[in-house]
Amino acid sequence: MAPAAARRPGPVVSGAAMLGTLDPARSATLVRVHVRAFLDRFLRGRPAPLLDAPSPRYPEVEFRWAREAGSAGRPGTRT
Repeated sequence: MAPAAARRPGPVVSGAAMLGTLDPARSATLVRVHVRAFLDRFLRGRPAPLLDAPSPRYPEVEFRWAREAGSAGRPGTRT
């Protein structure tokens, strides 16, 4: 039998806390410009400075990079 603590539900989180309160039109803009930059860089081989660092035009976007063992530099950089 599972302990009582394991059967208790976790804290209730509101939808706004999970998803945020970003305006839907702004959200669509952020997705569109960042997907386009990604496709430009990785499929078309074009420069995409938007992916190099956070942009003051899009302060809502937070960059997180993860490196694989043995990789040089951030993803998308060519060495």
